[in-house]
Amino acid sequence: MAESKAHRALKYRVSGWLRSRAWVAVGDEVSIAAGGFRADVAGWTDRRLGPGGVPLRSAVRTILIECKVTAADFRRDSGAAGALLGRRAAIMKELDAFDVPRGPRRRSRPARAPSLFDVRGTALDDMPARIRRLQIELVAIERRLAGRSKFAKMAWWHVADQLYVAAPVGLLRERDIPQGWGLLEATASGGVAVRRKAPILSPRARDHDRILRGIAVSGTRTRWHGACQQAFAWGEEPVGEKDGRTGAGGGAPVFSHVAGR
Repeated sequence: MAESKAHRALKYRVSGWLRSRAWVAVGDEVSIAAGGFRADVAGWTDRRLGPGGVPLRSAVRTILIECKVTAADFRRDSGAAGALLGRRAAIMKELDAFDVPRGPRRRSRPARAPSLFDVRGTALDDMPARIRRLQIELVAIERRLAGRSKFAKMAWWHVADQLYVAAPVGLLRERDIPQGWGLLEATASGGVAVRRKAPILSPRARDHDRILRGIAVSGTRTRWHGACQQAFAWGEEPVGEKDGRTGAGGGAPVFSHVAGR
């Protein structure tokens, strides 16, 4: 499906908002290794805004933002899972009251990577019956959501420190936003406002690195596409590393061109 002008404009606005808030690396259409997702906008930073808006060093953080300009687009990624997400939120609230972790936690590192929803060998056996039932029901819901909801899967995987949905003002309500996500709104004045703050998740250090790599790849792809368009507009041809041409045997493309071709 071709990208609409409204969706592209929202991506650019959100990207600029991140840059203004000391996000060092920002990219659009960024591939995320965990789960095979592609985020509309991704950010990586080791800075935070200090007094007077001065950037200061901080711990590494990442953010992923999904831009939605129509309710139909939002529902498509949410999947037909409204009731499941509602029950999932209720279980999580009850588990918070018990002050226990959500989902199974393994007693020791398994010999091989377990299935995402494999509860065998976890600490569930040591929990009181009520909590154990809630945890197992939560895992069952996640199984059913796994094939339906991009939002649910990204939150489950903890792919970034924060996850946001960005939309025009009034398109989405706070209660529409999936568990684990926040809501950004594009205001009429041309800015971006945080309508609902996203919770802080706990991605691994390698997930930070993967997002930074994805942003770099996105930037390279965008720059190369622009270089090709400019070269072709001038009647020139991009140059490869081996024989001066792209395509078979031409090696990886580089950002240069040969005039007069």
